[in-house]
Amino acid sequence: MRGADQPLRARTGSTRTYYLSRSGLPLFYRMIGLLYPEDPPAGYASYLPELKREYSFWMHGSAGLAPGGSSEHVVALPDGALLNRFWDALGEPRDEAFREDTALAAHSPREPAALYRDRRAAAESGWGLSARWLADPAQPASVQTTALLPIDLNSVLFGLRTPPSPMAASGGTIRPAAQRSSWRAPGIANRRLIGICGARLRVPIWITTGSKAEPAV
Repeated sequence: MRGADQPLRARTGSTRTYYLSRSGLPLFYRMIGLLYPEDPPAGYASYLPELKREYSFWMHGSAGLAPGGSSEHVVALPDGALLNRFWDALGEPRDEAFREDTALAAHSPREPAALYRDRRAAAESGWGLSARWLADPAQPASVQTTALLPIDLNSVLFGLRTPPSPMAASGGTIRPAAQRSSWRAPGIANRRLIGICGARLRVPIWITTGSKAEPAV
């Protein structure tokens, strides 16, 4: 997790090639809390550079982002608040599912690169290609991962930047994102709530009650 030439990936098995263009749910700080159950702030202080690198990865492109715009993992709402989405830097078939992705693109009217990126972004979420990412559950090509602002991802990032923590006094801060998340993912294009319930709606409760001292980068 401390590679010198790649952004931090808070995931095990990071020798796999598909981690070169995407990450995973940023739970590294929760892992640190498990390693230091008696004194989580001491653990966060020990891994402060890595935590900042991870947060920078998710917020890359946020500086100067105009309301209504988007850049990689970051989306600016009309009021200027920032939320995050899953994203992949490549618009290509997945290495681990090349045959499936190319077959789907061959029979879809969608632009292939956009379809591939949405499928890659779904894989970044850890939920794979579940129905939560589909505009039409019966149509795999309707995957719209990059057009959604997931409650689980934004809750985890909220925990990463919320004090109390020794990071707040470290002197090195990163531009904060919006201190809020929707309980259901609003679509970026049409700004509506996606009324699909699931286990992800438990994540905000887990994040806000799971620790007495989360890091704030």
